[in-house]
Amino acid sequence: MLFKSTIVMVSRLIFFVLIIGIQNCDDKKPMGAKSDRILPDTSYNPFYELWNPSSLSERNDDDHCDSTEEIVTQAVQNISSGTVSMLELELEKLLYRDQVYRDSIHLFPAYERVGGQFWKKAREYDKANQRIVLAMFEKIGWPDTRKMSEAAAMSIWMTIIHSQNTNFNKNVLPYLELAFRRDTIITAQVYATTIDRIYDVLGKKTLYGTGIYFKEQDYSKSYIDTIRMRKSAIGLN
Repeated sequence: MLFKSTIVMVSRLIFFVLIIGIQNCDDKKPMGAKSDRILPDTSYNPFYELWNPSSLSERNDDDHCDSTEEIVTQAVQNISSGTVSMLELELEKLLYRDQVYRDSIHLFPAYERVGGQFWKKAREYDKANQRIVLAMFEKIGWPDTRKMSEAAAMSIWMTIIHSQNTNFNKNVLPYLELAFRRDTIITAQVYATTIDRIYDVLGKKTLYGTGIYFKEQDYSKSYIDTIRMRKSAIGLN
């Protein structure tokens, strides 16, 4: 029994050492199913605080590879360049920042919880991503991602889905119908779920009856009929 426990502990230690090497700020990480570009790692080592929890109070923005302000400024400049390849790259970075800390959280559920350091960094990146998305909408509207990588096509939607920012959600709503028609990677189900997610954050009634909190008995028969007509109009049964 002791031998088996030792083997498990050693295996976990090797796994974490490998992960730490991969997450080093000087490393690069690929993004996008169709893209062969390599994205720079814009985060600091997300496992650093696990091994050095006492150092958290000493950390500041200068310890990061890029501050969120630098990230936003550079992204807006690149998007404004007008080149499709640069736009696609920035969209891929958007998804990377959305996922990098969320991908780490599930590895340490007891340590992390909602108030853990990974969540705090994820929220910082969420705010940066929201600023980038709104700046992009002001300059070029919702981009046509049909010929871009899957990562680029998913990036804006993931930013919206993870947003709890009321003002951001209000500002993106007018763009969503056009985006649904333009981004063919987004299914009707994803579209409906995203709309209902925003409406829930804004304190409004569901439009398509999706989400774990939707209960048909909470609505009148006439409203349920309206929901069914909306779903049918976008190809949902």
